[in-house]
Amino acid sequence: MEKNNSMDKILVIEDNEFVRESIVELLETQGYQVLTAVNGSIGLDLIFRDSPSLILCDIMMPVMDGLEVIQHIRKEASVSHIPFIFLSAKSQSEDLRKGMNLGADDYLSKPFKAEELFAAVRSRLRKHENEEKSLELKVKSKAPLSNTVFSRQLLSSLQYLVDEAQHGYDYYEECSKDELKQLIGTLAVSSRKIKRTTYNTILYQQLQLAQYDEAVREHFTIGGSNKLEKNVRQIAVSASEMYQRPHDLYFKDIDEEKIPIPITYFKTLVNEILDNAFKYSSFKSLVIIEGKVIGREYHFSVIDSGKGMKALQLAQVGKAPLMDSNRFSLGLFLVKSIMKLNQGTLVINSTFGEGTMAKLKFKL
Repeated sequence: MEKNNSMDKILVIEDNEFVRESIVELLETQGYQVLTAVNGSIGLDLIFRDSPSLILCDIMMPVMDGLEVIQHIRKEASVSHIPFIFLSAKSQSEDLRKGMNLGADDYLSKPFKAEELFAAVRSRLRKHENEEKSLELKVKSKAPLSNTVFSRQLLSSLQYLVDEAQHGYDYYEECSKDELKQLIGTLAVSSRKIKRTTYNTILYQQLQLAQYDEAVREHFTIGGSNKLEKNVRQIAVSASEMYQRPHDLYFKDIDEEKIPIPITYFKTLVNEILDNAFKYSSFKSLVIIEGKVIGREYHFSVIDSGKGMKALQLAQVGKAPLMDSNRFSLGLFLVKSIMKLNQGTLVINSTFGEGTMAKLKFKL
């Protein structure tokens, strides 16, 4: 018989104690680690806590049924990839059809034989493993293309820096003190842009790896951020100075709350949406910053009175980078990807010619 991976962890969500314990005993004879839950609500908590390799879930249960469970997990990036098998009675054919339409991978009709259970579990785990390997190969195969695109932007920024420095070197004797000061300021801004481009390039590659590497994924999600007002003010002042617009900043209330995202990546999110706000709004127009607790979410917003976006541009926000044709593609792609990993959302509301609001919603 095929040897199973002892690291495979299977979650059984079933309210019938006899059925649940029978499944557990059978799976343990095959070397699987087994978790159990008596209803969908408890099962959902275990899914987010333990990220099992496979889920076996009854359809009809108290508190939260199987249809609600799969609706929740298929919406959450961190667990949406987990294979899902429904356990159903023959009389539940209509509910089963709904479940399969919601994204279930397979089903077993009760009562089922032990070998049917083993075959379904092995098949789904093997398919999932193959899909992960395929994804890994796709990511690796795309890396050279991505590197080419990012390298082109980086080289362009470096060339500008070299040209400005050379100009200063060639004509410094003819430059006034104010002109030299302006040149040095330009070089400093260009250097910061190059640093940011380099950081974002590395971050992009890490996010690609996070799709199939749990250790990399955890790097983006384990930890929390506090002292939000202090951090936001530091980032905002720095961003405004780069665009020589410190007087255009306006801070509304920034509620202090610990949010579930590492501080490094919270700073990245804030920096990216602020950069877009300054880049695409006019000198002496306000960039408004606000952070508020609303219900069980933390909403961080940046509002500008800039160019705004047309419907077609808005539809492209957060999609995979196309840096030559989509001005927002890399920065907001990184923002959207990091927010999804942390079970948050990026919301963009924009009116062409009037301005844009970018909002980060974190679950508390």
